[in-house]
Amino acid sequence: MDIEAHRENYVRTYYGADAREAVADCLAQYPKYALAYGDREDEHAGEQFSNHVMRVLISQYMKDGNEASHELQWATDAQTLEGQNLWYGALCEKAASGYEAYEKLCEQTALSLPENAKILFCDSILLQVQIHRYCYRGALHASRSLTRAFEGDQKKAFYEAGLAREDYLRADQCMRDREHGKWSGFYANECLTDVKQSAWLLEGLMYHLRNADDGPHFYRWQRELLYAEEDSRVMLLLRQSNQSG
Repeated sequence: MDIEAHRENYVRTYYGADAREAVADCLAQYPKYALAYGDREDEHAGEQFSNHVMRVLISQYMKDGNEASHELQWATDAQTLEGQNLWYGALCEKAASGYEAYEKLCEQTALSLPENAKILFCDSILLQVQIHRYCYRGALHASRSLTRAFEGDQKKAFYEAGLAREDYLRADQCMRDREHGKWSGFYANECLTDVKQSAWLLEGLMYHLRNADDGPHFYRWQRELLYAEEDSRVMLLLRQSNQSG
């Protein structure tokens, strides 16, 4: 198959002659930004990699962080969960940076298009790039969260997990923002990758991290993070002794 001819025919058919060149040039970059997780041509990742692998790592950490995940033996030779996480984080950092640059290119392309072509472009190519960008950035923050957790810094791990959750929710919101007309509600049942589940799991990780370090009373973090140092040591007498007699 002549890939270039196929691409030219596609953009001419769907975007029109006036937008053909700009869209074709931008679309030609799409496979170049796909994350390579191996050396073979078919070892390039999509949104499944930025969601499911992250969920495997976090699920295993909450079950038993001392054991590597058997589900990732196909991908890395790392013998510990911490090693698997470092492998994953390095890949996600590369992908997040690449898709951020590609998103800017797509946004510039969109500005140059006639209105109808612009709508289609934003509904399809730009949207897919935004999904990748936010999911890989979320995966990167999730990886950093686990790294902090392995280091014993639960508060920073909690913070990174929160950033990750926000990015996955942004990816979901990008999809919902492109629903209009007959496509209203189109992404409500986005369940094959299910970025909403990624956000849900990260919320669970946040609970897990705080409970591990601040439970069962859950007031020390608040005092350490929100109070001045001299005030954080001031405690109500009711917390220290029985006042009944």
